[in-house]
Amino acid sequence: KDLRVEICSNCHPFYTGKEKVMDTAGRVDRFKKRQAKRETLTKKKITKTHS
Repeated sequence: KDLRVEICSNCHPFYTGKEKVMDTAGRVDRFKKRQAKRETLTKKKITKTHS
């Protein structure tokens, strides 16, 4: 049987050394900032309703 794929070691970025580096750290940091902001806002709302 022949197995044909579109990816080969001659052109795939992983093998050629031309990998794209994803900026996941920046995404995670932005997510954490948004999450922290939401938590503080909900805490403020809770304290206002209980006052």
